[in-house]
Amino acid sequence: MLILVSTFIIYPMKRLIILSLLLSFNLFAQEKAIINIGAILPLSGNAQAFGQEARLALEHSLVDYKATKFNYNLIFEDDQMSSAKASLAAKRLVGLDDTKIVFSNWSYGGNAVASALKNKEALNLSFAWDISILDIDSNNFIISSPPEKLAELMILKIKEEKKDKIALIGFQEAGIEYAYDAIEDSAKKHNIKVVKRIATNPSEPVNFQSILLQLKSKKPDYIVACLIYPQMLELLKQMKQLKIDLPIAYMGQAPAGPALKSFLPKKWWSVDYTVNEQENIAIQKRTNLNDFSGYPAYYEALKAIISIYESSPTDTEPTIAWVKNQLNNYKTDKSLLGKIRVDDRRFVSENAMILDLLKKYK
Repeated sequence: MLILVSTFIIYPMKRLIILSLLLSFNLFAQEKAIINIGAILPLSGNAQAFGQEARLALEHSLVDYKATKFNYNLIFEDDQMSSAKASLAAKRLVGLDDTKIVFSNWSYGGNAVASALKNKEALNLSFAWDISILDIDSNNFIISSPPEKLAELMILKIKEEKKDKIALIGFQEAGIEYAYDAIEDSAKKHNIKVVKRIATNPSEPVNFQSILLQLKSKKPDYIVACLIYPQMLELLKQMKQLKIDLPIAYMGQAPAGPALKSFLPKKWWSVDYTVNEQENIAIQKRTNLNDFSGYPAYYEALKAIISIYESSPTDTEPTIAWVKNQLNNYKTDKSLLGKIRVDDRRFVSENAMILDLLKKYK
């Protein structure tokens, strides 16, 4: 009787122990490594439109990509368009949050983050036109296509219209300086004169009246602009008030806000590595943003990072050297930007196009 009772007690206990062990092993097997991804952006202040656009792009990319191997955690830092704050945020992300991938914004942030992460086991992906970021360290990448091709397209279109004088208006930022240098080089090659080059501060409201009056006396055939949406809208309003109806060529994806409709000049177009018109409308509906010039680049860059991590041969987090090597060889034919490849640590899109907003609005 004793034997029967003890057998009855011991065997169920064994079964419980085995079941418990199996469950714990199963839970352990299901645990995934967490990949922290940082984004240092102007999430407040007058330039917050760009930061919020980038934030949405990264969040949407993470939601849309059905990852299975790792868990991905986005950590956002607000640099308020300050190089010093961007640098501190980068050190915090890598030092405290064990972040290996960091997205940064424009030259002020891209250069600051690049310098802060120099010789660290982390990659910096900057949405900028400033190639000097690449010189700081080999772990830096630029996720917006270089503007030389855009500049050439713009100048050729202006030349086709038999125009030979342009004025440049853009916010003061090293990447825009680089873009305008590219425009001037192309203009010189095609015998088009830059009559004025004006810089504004993106973190402050701008009164364009004195600028426009200066331009009026210079008699340019075109204004070439690269401004954040609130400034672009203000420029168009003040042009209308002063009855200046100069054609505008916009460097970067054109803002598509309905508020522009009543202020557009007779001729207005934009050149960018941009999405097709169908995707353009879809992004605007999804984000409800007036300006989403960086959205496709951030979206596709994070998708590239996640796809690289998901292709890792093991379930442990791959080294940054391995991720960097994969990123250097990255290319895809299916993206918001059409065909993309990474060339010399720069994302390059083949989908350069001119967007005519007058056709869309009228």
